[in-house]
Amino acid sequence: MEEPRVSVIIPAYNHARFLGEALDSVLSQTFQDFEVLVVDDGSTDGTRALVASYGPRVRYRFQPHAGVASARNVGLRDTSAPYVAFLDADDTWAPEKLDLQVAYLDAHPHVGVVFTSYLKTDEAGKSLTMEPKRFPYIQSPFEAMLIWPYGSMHVAMVRRTCLERVGDFDETLAVAEDWDLWLRVAQHYGVANLDQPLATYRQSSGSTSRGSRRRQAPIMFRRVVDKLFADPARLAGLSRDTVERLRRRAYSSLEITIALMLLGSPWEHLLRAARLSPAVLWLRRRAVAFLMLQGLVCRG
Repeated sequence: MEEPRVSVIIPAYNHARFLGEALDSVLSQTFQDFEVLVVDDGSTDGTRALVASYGPRVRYRFQPHAGVASARNVGLRDTSAPYVAFLDADDTWAPEKLDLQVAYLDAHPHVGVVFTSYLKTDEAGKSLTMEPKRFPYIQSPFEAMLIWPYGSMHVAMVRRTCLERVGDFDETLAVAEDWDLWLRVAQHYGVANLDQPLATYRQSSGSTSRGSRRRQAPIMFRRVVDKLFADPARLAGLSRDTVERLRRRAYSSLEITIALMLLGSPWEHLLRAARLSPAVLWLRRRAVAFLMLQGLVCRG
C-alpha cells in the first residue's frame, strides 16, 4: 500500500463530546491522501467507542495519561507520512485546509512549517475573532519567534524531515511545548502562514491550553528560554554580540508574555523588560499598551 502524504495526529483527553466534530472535519477534507491517528491520552469518557464508530479510516492508540507532548510524540512514532498536521480534539478544520497547505509546501521547499489563520470560537462554536492579527515570522523567523511566542498546533503542517532534524516535543514541558518546537524549526527553516481562516480554535473549559496548564505557563515559558541559552550548540555560529542581543530581547519579551498571563499589576514585568531591551517594548507595543492600561485600572 502506498504511503500517504500527510499524517494527521489528534491527541485526545476526555474530549469525546467534541472529538466527533474534529474527526468529521478531517474526513471531509478535499485532499484525501492522509492517515489519521487519535492518540487517547488516558481518557475516561467515551473516546475509545467514538473512534471505533469511524471504522478503519481512523486509527486509535491508547496510552496512560502523560500529557499532550507525549501524546503527540506517540503519534509521530506511529505515523510515517512526509507531512504532519496536528489537530486538537476540540478544534476543527475547513475542508480545503490540507489541500492548500500541501500545495504550499510542495511549492516552497525552504519552508519547514506552514500555518493558517483561524477563527477563535466560544465553547458553543460561536465565532469570536480571527487570529493571528499579524504574522511577523516571515523575515528572520527565529528572532521573531523568540520575541512573539507562537504555538497554534491545530493549524500547523510541518515536514517530517524538520522534526527528524530538530527533535520532537519536549515532554518535560506541560505548557509551551509547541513554542519550544517551533523555535527549533525556525532556526533552520522558513516559516509561513496562509492568511485564510482554515480552522477553528474552541475556547472551552477543558481545552488543553487552560486549567492547570495555564497556571504553569509562566514557569514553562521561562524554561523554554533558559533551555535555549543554556545550550551553546543551539546558537553555534552566531557571534557573542548577536547571542547577547538575542538573549536580552528574549528575556525582555518573556517579561511581557508573563505579564499577559497574570492578573494584577504588570509594572514590575514592564520595568524588567525595559531594562533588558527597550526595543522590545516598541516591537510589542500593542501588548505593552494593553498592559499599561491594565496597570492603570489596577491602580484605580
